[in-house]
Amino acid sequence: MNGYFIPFGARRIVSVNKKIDMQLQQFSTIAMIEEINVDIELKSFLRNALSVFPFIDLPWDYSEAYQKIDIPDFIFIRRTGADRRLIKFLKYIKNRFPNCKILMEVATYPYIKESLQRIEGCLLLPKDFYNERKLKKYVDKVVTYSDDATIWGIPTIRIMNGIVVEHVKPIYDVKAKEDNTIRLLAVAVFRKAHGYERCIKGLAEYYQNRPSRIIEIHIVGDGTELNYYKQLVMKYNLEKFVYFYGKKTGEVLDEIYNNKDIGLGAFGFYKVGMSRSSILKTREYLAKGLPVISGCIEDVFERTGNYQYFLQFSNDSSIVDMNEVVKFYERIYGSGIERNVVHKEIREFAEKNVGMKVVMKPVLQYLKGEEV
Repeated sequence: MNGYFIPFGARRIVSVNKKIDMQLQQFSTIAMIEEINVDIELKSFLRNALSVFPFIDLPWDYSEAYQKIDIPDFIFIRRTGADRRLIKFLKYIKNRFPNCKILMEVATYPYIKESLQRIEGCLLLPKDFYNERKLKKYVDKVVTYSDDATIWGIPTIRIMNGIVVEHVKPIYDVKAKEDNTIRLLAVAVFRKAHGYERCIKGLAEYYQNRPSRIIEIHIVGDGTELNYYKQLVMKYNLEKFVYFYGKKTGEVLDEIYNNKDIGLGAFGFYKVGMSRSSILKTREYLAKGLPVISGCIEDVFERTGNYQYFLQFSNDSSIVDMNEVVKFYERIYGSGIERNVVHKEIREFAEKNVGMKVVMKPVLQYLKGEEV
């Protein structure tokens, strides 16, 4: 089997870059897979800026795709803005290679509310709406993390985000937990959908009412919301309890993970009109061996009922009640079970439920012609 993968510039995002490598490894188990570089053309800033308008094509250069794709059995594409060039390219593939299966991964759906929060997103929506209705002529399946049976009239393959658990270094507690501190960890490229202001405001309220324990929030990463979080910490005089590390990777990030107690998922999905999360960072927390707190449904726990190492808050703007976090912590770590046993159980859960081999299985089955 001969396959091609087109990420449309997604490798610039560190977390997605890792995910693409993991997906390629899975595709390589059933096919000869080649990554095709469709990237931004080196044209003027003005030309690229104007491309957000409806009848000006996006500045993607498809020349390598036209040159290299030869007798494909399948092409896997990460969603990009839909324009005439994309439709023309897909039409070319289907006309020349009618037996080629074209799959498009749509990581966020619906995405309209999220797009409306950015100027360029607002400008791109008319172009997307006009051209997305044409995709059903050429795309065979949409691979999605949502519950939708169809998207743009195209049948979906519903999966979850996955991770290669064995590539993630498990958490290590340098010393026995002897102090009275609960350490929460948030690692992300911070956008509105992360909503960590709910946690910071909850921490401020918690310290106003005779706290039973010390709670710290450790924030790792950068992004558009980072300054907002820093301003809130200063406003509520929480500098002794909230720590900012900036963007960290590799062994440095592994060291930060050590001795932390709970990972923070997404708390702002209500802002982008979504109620269900499939973010990669939750998978990393689980692979590390950390319990998870989130402000919305996390798809990985839907099939497990009341998973003992997950606490869900409401998907709205209400502040996070840190007293509930204390109860959650004490239920896990105060039961007499050793911390390393907790970490091991959570990591084993990750292997069985969000391992990349597990989550990609329906996609590979479809490509092999097996029943999904």
